[in-house]
Amino acid sequence: MGDDKGGRGVAVALLAAGAAVGLGAALLSMRARRNHRSAKAEAIVALIKRRDRVGATDTPEGNAALIALNCAAGPAAPPERIASRFAIDLRAIAGGSAYVVAAREATTNLRLIYLHGGAFQLDLLKEHWPILGGLAARTGVELTVPLYPLAPEHDWQPAFAMIDALYAEMVAAVGAQNVVIAGDSAGGGIALSLCQRWRDRGTPLPARLVLISPWADATVSDPAQTEIAKRDHILSIDRLRDAGFSWAGARRTNDPVISPLFGSLAGLPAMLVLAGTDDILVSDARRLATSARASGTDLRLSEYPGMFHVWLAAPIPEAERALDEAAAFILASTG
Repeated sequence: MGDDKGGRGVAVALLAAGAAVGLGAALLSMRARRNHRSAKAEAIVALIKRRDRVGATDTPEGNAALIALNCAAGPAAPPERIASRFAIDLRAIAGGSAYVVAAREATTNLRLIYLHGGAFQLDLLKEHWPILGGLAARTGVELTVPLYPLAPEHDWQPAFAMIDALYAEMVAAVGAQNVVIAGDSAGGGIALSLCQRWRDRGTPLPARLVLISPWADATVSDPAQTEIAKRDHILSIDRLRDAGFSWAGARRTNDPVISPLFGSLAGLPAMLVLAGTDDILVSDARRLATSARASGTDLRLSEYPGMFHVWLAAPIPEAERALDEAAAFILASTG
C-alpha cells in the first residue's frame, strides 16, 4: 500500500512536471508568434533578458571590466566543429594579424574581407565564428578576418591603415572585382567608411558590400532609437555613444570617417544590409536605405522581424535564412 502510494506520488509529480513543460512550451510558442520569431529565437531572447547584458555593462566600470576581460582573453580561436571543416590559419598581414578561413578545395576566385564588430573595443568573439563558418560553407570564398587595433588604446587610424594595406594587397592579387567586404555592427560601419574613402581617393572599389546590423551613426542620435531601446536587451545607447567617442579620437563622432551615415553613398558598390527590428541599430539601416535611394545607390535592406543585434550568430532558423541571403548576394557578384 505504501509502495503504491509512493508510486502514485511519483506519477503525479511526473505529470505535473510534464504539464509545466508543456505549458512553458505553449507560452513560448504564443510569444514567438506574437513577436514574429521562431520558437528557438524566442528562447534565445528569453536567455538574453535573463543575462541582462546591457545592465551588466551599462556603466563605465562595467564596460571597463568587459574590455579588460576581452583583452586578456584575446581573439577567439575557431571552435573545433569549424576548424575541422576548413583550412584556418592565423597569418601576419599588413603589420598585424588576421584569421584566414578557406575551403579545403577552392571553389571560387572571390575573396571576402570580414570586419568583426564589438563596439570598436572588443576583439573577435566566439559568436563571430558561426557567421564566418556559415559564410565560408555557403560560398566557398576565402575569408580574411583582420584583427585590427581597438579602442580605447587606439582611435580609428591604425585600424584603417591596416585594412587599407590588406585591401591593396588583395586587389593586387585578384582584382577589386573579386573582393567583397562584409562586416557586422561596428565592423559594418568601418567597411562603409573605408569604401567612402576609397571612392574619394579613386581607389578601385570592391564588388559588393554586406553589412550585418551595421553601426553607421556613432552619435546614436535618432529619436526613434529611444523607443527601439525598450526592446533591445543587448545594446545600450549610452554605451554606444561612449564607444563612439573613444574610436573618434580627435574627430567629431558625426564625421563620416566615424559615422558613414553622414557621408555620401553615391558611387558605392551594391550592398546588402541585414537588420533586426528589435535592434537599436535598425535605425541606422533604415536611414542608410533612405540615403541610398536619394543617391541612386543599389542598396537592398532586408529586415528580420523580432530579431536582435547580429542574430546571425545564434542557432536559429532566422540566422540560417540570413546567412543564405548573404551568401547568395556575395556569389551574385560573379555574375
